[in-house]
Amino acid sequence: MPDIFYGFLGLFIGSFLNVCIHRIPREESIVYPPSHCPECGMRLCARDLVPVLSYLALGRRCRECYSPISAKYPFVELLAGAAFWLAASQSENEVALLKNFIFLSGMIVVIFTDLEHMIIPDAISLPLLGAGLVFAALPAVAEFAGLSLPAAVPEIKESALAAAAGFGGFYALAVIGELLLKTEAMGGGDIKLAAAMGAFLGW
Repeated sequence: MPDIFYGFLGLFIGSFLNVCIHRIPREESIVYPPSHCPECGMRLCARDLVPVLSYLALGRRCRECYSPISAKYPFVELLAGAAFWLAASQSENEVALLKNFIFLSGMIVVIFTDLEHMIIPDAISLPLLGAGLVFAALPAVAEFAGLSLPAAVPEIKESALAAAAGFGGFYALAVIGELLLKTEAMGGGDIKLAAAMGAFLGW
């Protein structure tokens, strides 16, 4: 498919990422209830959920209570669209493409959640860590099963070692920082995120 198709797909994925950014730190379900105004609770209809365009058509305000809608929402959608388009143009095969989509989506949620709430929830970092290891293991599992599957670097050994190094390195920095500063220097979320990034990126 043309790369631009994945860019449009990214816009809609970005809309879902906005839901994750808003709900995960509040420990709310990302599935139910359906999308609604966080101020008045009005359920959003299809015309309110078109990425970027709905934000502009609504005049940046809720249709019901007229509360302002943060510019963060269209920005995340545009960022996801651009990230997906770039990933599609750079990925070597379908496995790498899906892996890159998941990694980029996770990182967008991490960045904006951290900016807004100053936390990186386990509900984001741990699934990312697991996904990175699973993608690294897929080619070996497929080969064992007699199937052919394009490789998505890094391989499982490199992925696991990088995850361990990321976790261990950041944990050591956190301990040293706490000893020197006499206060918490780094949160546990950062340490787990380092492991997740290692699993996806390798050395």
